[in-house]
Amino acid sequence: MTFYRDRLAAGCRIRILLLNPDSPAQALFVTAKASPSTPAALTRLSLQHLSELADAVAKGRLQVRLTDMFPPYSLFSVDPDTKHGTAVVEFQNSQAAMDSRPHVVLRKPQDSGWVDYYAAEFELNWARAKRWVPES
Repeated sequence: MTFYRDRLAAGCRIRILLLNPDSPAQALFVTAKASPSTPAALTRLSLQHLSELADAVAKGRLQVRLTDMFPPYSLFSVDPDTKHGTAVVEFQNSQAAMDSRPHVVLRKPQDSGWVDYYAAEFELNWARAKRWVPES
């Protein structure tokens, strides 16, 4: 949580979209994972850790939403709407360990079309997802 805490303290706004741990789509994630831990348990653990940042959630600096759609990739994006936007896309594949999944780094201006594509995908899925609020 240090990374998130430091970024929030520096004034960053963070939005995290996770697969809902209660979603039927978790079954798809199970078939694509090589880890013995269940994806739903990992998502719940992530939410538990994010609860430590409840003050940032309350201030709107950290937003978390849960989706019922199983995305075929993980996405980490920084300032996609700027001329220096970057996106790291990590593809889900069959039974590969999380640290060995293929990924690409996309940077503007040379990869503008792809950075914009993944930013638009994120916004679409964000709009469809349910807001998560840490339990008090």
